[in-house]
Amino acid sequence: MPGPQQPLRLLFHTVRTLTEDSLHESYFGGKGPFAMTVGGMTIYVATSAEDIAATYRNNTTFSWDAMLDELLRYGAAVRQISLKDLCSEVLVDVTTRTLFGDGLVEVEANIVRYFLVFNNDAWMLVFHYPQKKGSKLMTARRRILDPFVNYLGGSDEIRMGRSWLFEKVTKRLESEGIKNEDIAALLLMVYCAANVNPYRLGFWMMAYILFNPALLETLRVETKCAVSDSIDADYLVNSCPHPEGFYLEVMRIVNGALSARKIVADTPMGNKILRKGNTVLIPFLQLHRDRNAFGPDRAAFERERFLLDKSLRNSASYRPFGGGVKYCQGRFLAKQEMLVFVALLINRFDFEIPPPCQRASPAISHSVSRNLTIPHQP
Repeated sequence: MPGPQQPLRLLFHTVRTLTEDSLHESYFGGKGPFAMTVGGMTIYVATSAEDIAATYRNNTTFSWDAMLDELLRYGAAVRQISLKDLCSEVLVDVTTRTLFGDGLVEVEANIVRYFLVFNNDAWMLVFHYPQKKGSKLMTARRRILDPFVNYLGGSDEIRMGRSWLFEKVTKRLESEGIKNEDIAALLLMVYCAANVNPYRLGFWMMAYILFNPALLETLRVETKCAVSDSIDADYLVNSCPHPEGFYLEVMRIVNGALSARKIVADTPMGNKILRKGNTVLIPFLQLHRDRNAFGPDRAAFERERFLLDKSLRNSASYRPFGGGVKYCQGRFLAKQEMLVFVALLINRFDFEIPPPCQRASPAISHSVSRNLTIPHQP
C-alpha cells in the first residue's frame, strides 16, 4: 500500500538486516542504541540486553498501546481515498443497478465512469453550447448512449432485474415501433436526472460530518440501530430527526441548481413584464439565502436549523426539489437514499482527515481536499 506503510516495512527490513552480527559490528561497533530515518520516520534500535530490559521496564515514556495504534492505523485495513470518488462511484453505481439491474454494467463495465465524465459538461447541452463533432462532451455522450442501445437490444437475461418503471416504459415504446436508439436517448435523460445530484449531496454531507466530530457522534448514536444487522430505511426516514435536519440543511447550503420555464406569453412579475419567447430562471442557491426566512446567519451551516424551526422545510424560500406541477417526484426516494448512504458509512467505517487537509470546516467558496483515511472495521 502506498503511504506510511511502505516506509514502515522498509525500516523493519533494514533494521533486521543491519542488526545481523557482521553488519552490526562493522557499522555501529556492536554498541547501541542507534537511530535510523527512512521516509521521514525515525526509529531507535535497542540492541544490548541492558537497553532492551530498560525498554520493557519503562511503561511511562515507552508505550505499546501507542505502537499498536500506529500499526493498526497504517496496516492493511487502512486506505486513503478520495471522498469525491467514493461518493460518486458508490451512488451512481447503486442507481445504475437499481434502475437496470446488473445488465447495463455487464454491457459496459465503465458506464459509471463515462457518466461522471459526461455529467461534468452536461450543462452545455442545456444551454445549447456549440459542440464540434468529436468533442469531449459528445464523445462521453456516445460512450454512454451506445451501451444503452446494446442493453435494449440484448437478451431478456441481460435486462432481468430492471426496475418496474423502466420495464413498462421500454415495453410500451417498443410496442409503438420506436427504435432502440431513440428509446436509449430517452432512458439516458432519465438516468442523468436520477444521478445528477445524489453523489454531490453525498460528498457534502460526508464533508460536513468529517469536519464536525460532535455531529458525527450524534448521527452515529441515532442511526446505529437502523444499520446494525439489516437496513431499516423506514426507521432512518421517520425516527431520526438529527439526520433528517442535517440532510435538509446541507441541501439548503450546497444546492446550486436552477429551475427554468419558457415564457409562452407576456407575463407580469412584480412591476415588470416578462416577454414571450424568453426564459425565466429560478436560482435555488439565492433563494436559500433569503434573510427573511433563514435569518442573519443564512450563509452559515447550522446543523440544527431545521430542528429548531420545523416550519422552514415548508417555507416558500426552501425549494431544493423545485415546485409546481413539476415538483420532483423522486424527492422521497432521494431522502431515503442519502440517509441510508450516510448511516452505512458512518456506522461501518471510521473516518479521519489526513493532517494536511484539516481545517475548521468545509467551505463551498474555497478548495476543500476530498481525501480521507478509512480504517476498515472488522
